Amino acid sequence: MDNYLFVKGGVCDENFITAIFNNNDIKGVIHFAQVESHVDNSIKLPRVLA
Repeated sequence: MDNYLFVKGGVCDENFITAIFNNNDIKGVIHFAQVESHVDNSIKLPRVLA
């Protein structure tokens, strides 16, 4: 399948994430990790919980 890209790296590494978006035609992102049971906190404070 060529409709997805798996990339291993750190979500807190801004240069890494920026390069992925700059080098690919990304139409969406799916994030499966849930750090804690209160998902709203994961969305509001992603760097604190990473």
